[in-house]
Amino acid sequence: MKQAVILAGGKGTRLRERLGDLPKPLIDVDGVPLLERQLLILEKYNYLNIIILVNYNAIYIEDFCKDEKFKNLNIKIIDDGSPLGTAGATLKILNLINNVFLVVYGDTLFNIDLLRFEHHHEKCLDAAATLFLHPNDHPFDSDLVEINEEGYIINFHPYPHNKNNWYRNLVNAALYLVEKNKINKYNELISEGDFVKDFFPILISNGEKLAGYISPEYIKDIGTPARLDKSIKALRSGIVGRACIEKKQKAVFLDRDGTLNHENINYITDPDQLILYDSVGESIKILNDSEWKTILVTNQPVIARGNCTIDTLNQIHAKLETLIGRSGAYLDRIYYCPHHPDAGFENEIAKYKIICNCRKPNIDLFLKAIDDFNIDIKHSWVVGDSTADIGAAKKLGLSSITVETGYGGMDAKYSFQPEFTLPTINHAVNFITSGYISLSKIIYNYLPIFTQEKNIFISGLSKSGKTTVANVLKRELLLSNKISAHVISLDRWLLPELLRGKNVFERYDIAEILRIFKKINSEKSKSYNLSLPNYDKLERKPHKDFELININNYDVFIWEGVIAQKIANILMQHKNTLYVFTDEKLRIKKIESEYKRRNYSNLDISNIIHERTKDEIIYIEELSEFSNYKLRLMHDY
Repeated sequence: MKQAVILAGGKGTRLRERLGDLPKPLIDVDGVPLLERQLLILEKYNYLNIIILVNYNAIYIEDFCKDEKFKNLNIKIIDDGSPLGTAGATLKILNLINNVFLVVYGDTLFNIDLLRFEHHHEKCLDAAATLFLHPNDHPFDSDLVEINEEGYIINFHPYPHNKNNWYRNLVNAALYLVEKNKINKYNELISEGDFVKDFFPILISNGEKLAGYISPEYIKDIGTPARLDKSIKALRSGIVGRACIEKKQKAVFLDRDGTLNHENINYITDPDQLILYDSVGESIKILNDSEWKTILVTNQPVIARGNCTIDTLNQIHAKLETLIGRSGAYLDRIYYCPHHPDAGFENEIAKYKIICNCRKPNIDLFLKAIDDFNIDIKHSWVVGDSTADIGAAKKLGLSSITVETGYGGMDAKYSFQPEFTLPTINHAVNFITSGYISLSKIIYNYLPIFTQEKNIFISGLSKSGKTTVANVLKRELLLSNKISAHVISLDRWLLPELLRGKNVFERYDIAEILRIFKKINSEKSKSYNLSLPNYDKLERKPHKDFELININNYDVFIWEGVIAQKIANILMQHKNTLYVFTDEKLRIKKIESEYKRRNYSNLDISNIIHERTKDEIIYIEELSEFSNYKLRLMHDY
């Protein structure tokens, strides 16, 4: 029978106006005493043997635990006598405790998947205890915990911190799984004292291992009126219930360099080189407050190249977490790949110079995060600046946003096309939390029409929002109708600049588009792979590599591009066409931004816009009359 020890001796001085004469564990939390909430969670995970250590007005807790609702629990109540501290009180009753036991603080409200916590502890065979750790939104004034690469605690850093150091954002949440046989011999060393301030440092100094279990689940100290009210609000809004990772979680996977912080030409190898883009902390806080798990996944070949040690990388990430923490924000976890496939660097570390499965666009780090956090892939996002980020998202079936900072999706390293492209991380976050929701409601009106079609054509002028609409439609077909769709950008078949004709239609290899369309629509195989070309915007020519996509017989195809209506007309596919348009000033502004990213001069950009007016607008607007549906975008998505 699993056993828990609840430290319930607190007087609750700061809550006295709410408690009256009651001891702190009986504080009313939205109509239910806190102790009752704790006992019900423990019973759910089969902790049926409960020891409650009491002190102040213990009679109230004794009477409370006699209630019929706790009949399945074997509850033993022990009065501490004089206060001994959390560790002292626990060590005093070791003769009554099982070999493995859970320590619960009597002033914490929590909703945690305790089975996952237990499984992690079981993997740490040599640990004297496993501490439940999590990031918080104020690391600058919190007592922080330092762990090593193997996940063991190596130090505690009480507030105030040394101003010359950077510290990772990990906080002790006051929930422990403890091995009695590993702490028994220290019983005589401490008769009273606190676990964190006194006992755990003794264990570490004596060579015992303390493991850290990092989780974003809800556990809060409610020892003040303000904290109590905040927790009640979280209960009523459903935050507490949704936080338990028994339930699927939604996540935003974030790239680091070029997405959150400025690129460094020779990579970032020192904390001083890390400079965040504007509003990064505020943007991540929006995700935190909206219940998105924020997970950083980054390639860090500087380790393999010998340009940066793992300790220094941890300092870089500590600085990152500290800076965003000043905005009240936090990252739920950081995963990094230290490998690099190519040899020949002067100071390279041989063991990291390998072809691995964790370096993006490979997906092992994502798979680990998905397992660690129980992530709902269909509702989650990747935000990054490179084709590696896009590729990882596509391999996993995650929606992706490419930000125009850093490489801006134009590194051409891999042949993957962006789904959504937005200027900065701030724009990406606003789109995920607001813009996408409003746009998906508009697109939802078209679902009954387009769910009946195998081919959908979305046309419009350059930078009018076609790609965004196409990918929202793709995502909503899957989420709302469980229909798998592929967005096929007609820009894949843009001709090299020297082979183009005079007008918009002569910029494309239309014959090849029609051939691919015929191939897709005549294929009888249940599942097959299709190789698609790509276009290198910077070089203005076809990409050297093709992209392979897997297609099933019942998949839908969304053909998106300036000439999509022209293709639909040739194929006699008029009934399933959508024309997208937007404010002309906004569209021109986006064209200017696009070509500035591609290093065009202002004069060249002006000439391009002028030429497009002559060879594109008149033709495409004329073709729009053939579109069955028209959609005006009112905002810059």
